[in-house]
Amino acid sequence: MVSPPRRWRPAWIWMAAVLLAGSAFAADDAIPLAPGTSVEGRLAAGEVEVYEASVAGDRRLVVAVEQRGIDVVVEARPSAGETLAADAPLYRQGPELLLLPPGAGSWRIALRSASPAVGPGAYRLTLDELSDADPARLAASSAMSAGGRHAHRGGAEALRLAAARYGEAVARWRQLGDRRLAGQALLAVAVLNRRLNEPRQALEGYREALELLRAAGDEAGEAVALNDLGFVHWQLGEHGRARSLLERAIERQRARGDRYGEAVARGNLCLVAHSEGRLRQAADCYRRALELVAGAGELEFEAAVHGSLGTAYLNLGESELARDSYLRALDLRRAAGDRGGEARALNNLAVLYRSLGEVQQAVLYYGQALEAFEEQGDLRWQARTLNNLGYAYYSLGELERARALLRQALPLRRRVVDRRGEAATSRNLGLVESGLGHHEVAAAHLRRALELSRARGDRRGTAAALIALGRERRRLGATVAAIDDFVQALIAAEESGDRGQRAEALHQIGDARLELGEASAAVLSLRAALEERRRIRDPAGQAETLTALAAAEERLGRPADALARIEEALEVIESLRAGIADPHLRATFSGVRRRAYELHLALLMKRHAAEPRGGFDRAALESSERARARTLLELLEEAGAGLRRGASPELAERRRRLLERLGLKAQRQLELLSAGASPDEARIAELELFAVLAELERVEAEIRRLNPSYAALTRPPPIAVAEIQQLLDGDDLLLEYALGEEKSFLWAVGRDSLQSFELPGRAAIEAAARRVYGQLS
Repeated sequence: MVSPPRRWRPAWIWMAAVLLAGSAFAADDAIPLAPGTSVEGRLAAGEVEVYEASVAGDRRLVVAVEQRGIDVVVEARPSAGETLAADAPLYRQGPELLLLPPGAGSWRIALRSASPAVGPGAYRLTLDELSDADPARLAASSAMSAGGRHAHRGGAEALRLAAARYGEAVARWRQLGDRRLAGQALLAVAVLNRRLNEPRQALEGYREALELLRAAGDEAGEAVALNDLGFVHWQLGEHGRARSLLERAIERQRARGDRYGEAVARGNLCLVAHSEGRLRQAADCYRRALELVAGAGELEFEAAVHGSLGTAYLNLGESELARDSYLRALDLRRAAGDRGGEARALNNLAVLYRSLGEVQQAVLYYGQALEAFEEQGDLRWQARTLNNLGYAYYSLGELERARALLRQALPLRRRVVDRRGEAATSRNLGLVESGLGHHEVAAAHLRRALELSRARGDRRGTAAALIALGRERRRLGATVAAIDDFVQALIAAEESGDRGQRAEALHQIGDARLELGEASAAVLSLRAALEERRRIRDPAGQAETLTALAAAEERLGRPADALARIEEALEVIESLRAGIADPHLRATFSGVRRRAYELHLALLMKRHAAEPRGGFDRAALESSERARARTLLELLEEAGAGLRRGASPELAERRRRLLERLGLKAQRQLELLSAGASPDEARIAELELFAVLAELERVEAEIRRLNPSYAALTRPPPIAVAEIQQLLDGDDLLLEYALGEEKSFLWAVGRDSLQSFELPGRAAIEAAARRVYGQLS
């Protein structure tokens, strides 16, 4: 969803007016039009109608065009002098007025579509004379004409001038008792206020315009005002009021037989359902909106709806349907020549590919989108895309490049006064600087993100910034201060209702308490975090918290409980599929897995020291082998080396797509449960997840049938010590190392023997190895 449109288009249909190549007045067959007469016609995208009028003396002419289903730009050129042009912010319905100055003699008047990407519509052109003897009507027409000319120029300053002149026109038409033109001028003021990011002022204008247009019997204008009111209430987060107004707008447009108007109002109603998380309903709604304009040539509308439909599918975890919709939107934007819309479509595709873990493809699309936004001079979207591109490079581990992009994004966020975006970019910069080891700089960025989120009353953003800031303080050794951050994050998460953030805050509190040696307090927080993570079905989070709990239980002198916890964590880890899509989550999960295996080895070897005949050293060696097998599997999965040999390309592709869907479905379920979804929503999400999982199992069963070695590669059984010994000759000795942060271990395995040794931590061993390597080389 993107920035607001020109008047009553839904949020995702914004497109700047595109001027047609060549002169609009080049036609030799201009239609003569006498003052005081009217003519009706039809106009399609790319067409121009040219009229010719003559006026004697100092009389004034006003060109009045009533738009009926197409946005018309009115241009007038005298026999000698500059061309005048007006384009009121009244999209497809309502009047366009252009007052012509006296003394020109003859005029050529051209009517053309403001956009090349819309279907045909009708218009009524009237040419009237105005006399100085009627100063009230002359002043009203002059104000209305000036408003349209300023609006046609574009730019913030011109839009403010246009709003002022339309406001003057409202007062003039009211004095004349013309409620319809007063209402239409008020509509224009409201649209301009909305485009100037003043939604509360826009609401007042729309409400007053609605009353005037209803009293004047202007059904088309009333329907437009209802739609616009609903859209602004949606922008302000007032969904109930928005829904009521948009449903009334749909009824009015259906009664008028205006399928496009009904589709636009329905599209805005879809946004309400989408924002409320009713994604299936939103997707059905978007498809209905597309049906209403099928074949009508409404390229920009169709492109916008396909873009929003793609986002709904992405949120539902339907990656293939999302990709199809986004690609369709991209094709339509290109066909319409809409460079800005094309860039937003590319950005959507990049978001999709990053969600699927295809970060290189995401980087490619982000780069193309950024180039287009720079051409358009769209600073807000440049900032957003630079931020997204920077985060993508952060996911790839290219921190210097990520920092350069985020540093470009940050001043742009400030320039366009995007406080929410500035908070997100500051938070990302904090993550990058932390990764580069610049912890003081990282903390400063995170404090700024926190300040911005708090100022906006953004509780979720506040919780996210506090958690990141607390983690950074722990890295700096300020663990007590970090706990205070985590406690505040917990309060913010509870206020926002985000259970995922609540679980993370509880986990961080427990882990920090453990670092301070407060194992009993740590256990209480970690148990609460585990309960929350089980409730929202976050398996990676469960594994992380179970690992921390095992460490706390070990500190409390409960080795059996510690071992039970870490083995439960390993069961969760091994039950998760290797195809975690999101690269940041994959990196996080990899760290959890390593920590869990290291702790498992340490606990087993500690039991071995206490009970040398208990076989715990054998169990530790087998656990080490299990960890190595899983690491090998992940490398094989990444490379795709030989895993599906013998399977058809169709089966391999089905498996890949199902893994994508499974990752997105799991992410969707986690988001729903974190946000406190209803039992029905949670049940539907769970059923969808199980359906994808069942289909994936059927595909893998078929692959295994075609290639029996597939199962051995994807699910390698852990090798036992006895099996290792059988592979050795009598004189062979196998040395196997397992490096850990605090302790490392060595096993010496012979044909009939097993010995184990405790070694220093990884850092000490690596330093010694580097010294030896330096001496040898």
